[in-house]
Amino acid sequence: MNKLLSSAIPIVLALTACAQTPIIYDGKPIYSSCVPIDGFSPAGGIKCTELSYEEFRQTLSLPVRGREEIQLEKRGSSYYVPVRINDTITMPFLLDTGADDLVIPADVARTLIRAGALKSGDLIGKRSYQIANGSEEVSPVVSIREVRVGDHAVRNVTAGITPPNGEPLLGQSFLSKFGTVTVNYKRLVLTLSP
Repeated sequence: MNKLLSSAIPIVLALTACAQTPIIYDGKPIYSSCVPIDGFSPAGGIKCTELSYEEFRQTLSLPVRGREEIQLEKRGSSYYVPVRINDTITMPFLLDTGADDLVIPADVARTLIRAGALKSGDLIGKRSYQIANGSEEVSPVVSIREVRVGDHAVRNVTAGITPPNGEPLLGQSFLSKFGTVTVNYKRLVLTLSP
């Protein structure tokens, strides 16, 4: 059973009592478009409203429990993982355990700005980074509201903005949120565990 679904079973059971049309996720109806009121305690209840999947997911903030394996792509001697930024764009990021922060090239940042997924209020300031060749670079730093790898979502992740057409990097501002991060080079799998 999907980890998201198994952690949501009590919610799904309570919500299916609502007679509205279920929302389809991964081809399966998993809940009606209802939200909990004061949780599911005896004092709580259910209020039916029209919500998108994203609105519903954010309302419940369902955590992913357990470990998850994410397929890596090998290009030369580098490993890439699909990363979704602010539920807007998914692209391969270079897995870089030596990078302090997530790194997004300026052209990707512009795409996020045009889509409304990155706003001026997300700018934190500037930071000096030492890059792999030993030189130092000053980059704008933003707070990304949500970074998703597989079923794992981390909120408020710091990211440096680098010159256009560079490599997006998946660094420690995301990876350090997990208890264990393991790479299986033979199977090309990244494992994230809470």
